[in-house]
Amino acid sequence: MVQVFLQTNRFRKELTQYMPGLVVPLPYPTNDSLEFYRWASYLCERIFKPDYQYKKAGIMLSEITPVTRKQGDLLEPETTCSANLMQVLDTLNQRYGRGTVKVSTQGAFKGWQMRLERISPNDTVCWQEIPVV
Repeated sequence: MVQVFLQTNRFRKELTQYMPGLVVPLPYPTNDSLEFYRWASYLCERIFKPDYQYKKAGIMLSEITPVTRKQGDLLEPETTCSANLMQVLDTLNQRYGRGTVKVSTQGAFKGWQMRLERISPNDTVCWQEIPVV
């Protein structure tokens, strides 16, 4: 599933409030970043309204299933797999650093960047960040 949400600042009562969210179940398991971007972009277009001052936006993935568990569907056309493209993107980003190769407009808006001063450590998921005693 892909969920997209937007939020205005609920503590600023003088501003008009708007907190939409949409969820769509994906028709089949995928590890294709382009597929996630397509669905997220589609959902954003449906809920975004330019008249609001947004404070937060997010995309969440849930019901994560291995790609090997794909259920066939007689009514849906077979989709083309871009596994080779995703492997090339991952390899380039591992070799030359995270964010070297990006998808379409990802990172196109340089005026705004996510604040990372309070980010949690990755010591449970990243071998390089495990504390050494």
